[in-house]
Amino acid sequence: MVIRILRLALLLISTILFSTSCSSGKISEPAVDNENVEDGFISRPRLDKPQGRPLGRVLISWDSVDTAEGYEVQMSGSELFSDDVKKWTIRGRNLELPIESGSVVWFRIRAFNKETTSRWSAPLKIEEKML
Repeated sequence: MVIRILRLALLLISTILFSTSCSSGKISEPAVDNENVEDGFISRPRLDKPQGRPLGRVLISWDSVDTAEGYEVQMSGSELFSDDVKKWTIRGRNLELPIESGSVVWFRIRAFNKETTSRWSAPLKIEEKML
């Protein structure tokens, strides 16, 4: 309930700032912390470059999101995550997994807290031969 009221207040403030900037001919920045809020969602994490590990494993890591309590990671053989999706819920900032020889897998991640989740990150393609 409180989050909805805050979102409504942010929308109202943004509308007022936009209408004021349009009437004055100047554009002003909205009063929103862009590092933690993205269109009403918490910021989405960015996946770092994967690191090859011994024994055919890969280390996936990402930047932290200040307001996140955890992260949901998905892996799929499809860029659209439409089939054979595996998922993990993690409190930390990395995950080490085995990658089958000759395989191509896609990863994406989103942050979450008690109130909301972020949008999904851009998909990251990993080919076993890249590692």
